[in-house]
Amino acid sequence: MIQGYRGSAEIRLALARGELHGICGLPLSTLKTEWRDDFAAGRFKILLQLGRERSAELPGIPHVYDYSRTAEDRQVFDLIFGLQAMGRPFAAPPNVPAERVAALRAAFMAMANDPAFRAEAAKLQIDVSPTSGEAVQEFVTRMYGSPKPVIERAKEAISPN
Repeated sequence: MIQGYRGSAEIRLALARGELHGICGLPLSTLKTEWRDDFAAGRFKILLQLGRERSAELPGIPHVYDYSRTAEDRQVFDLIFGLQAMGRPFAAPPNVPAERVAALRAAFMAMANDPAFRAEAAKLQIDVSPTSGEAVQEFVTRMYGSPKPVIERAKEAISPN
């Protein structure tokens, strides 16, 4: 594993120069936008889907959860791939009044589902798949409640050694 590239654009250039032969963890939204032409031309192949949910847009590509044997395996995968489940979340500081949190969440979902916003995103070929604030909060709460053995297995799995 080679680390140190600052983002997918640098990795894409390194692949083109032959410095690298693959990438791990490329978000589907990036594949559909920035890497669209490379993928369509067959310049790289997807070997495995990561993240919590299988994408209907990648039929026939194995999913990492296909390789889990136990509920604990799935919990470990949830910790490792959890950030992908949340995408790019927004957060507010502690002690924000519940009615303000509700208003912010409602405004975000209204913006994300606004027809004009959706049309502009489609025109720019930007993937928009919002997750509700309630779902993100539930996920974060569940991850923070992970049992110690699950946390230790996840740490071991992502350790560079």
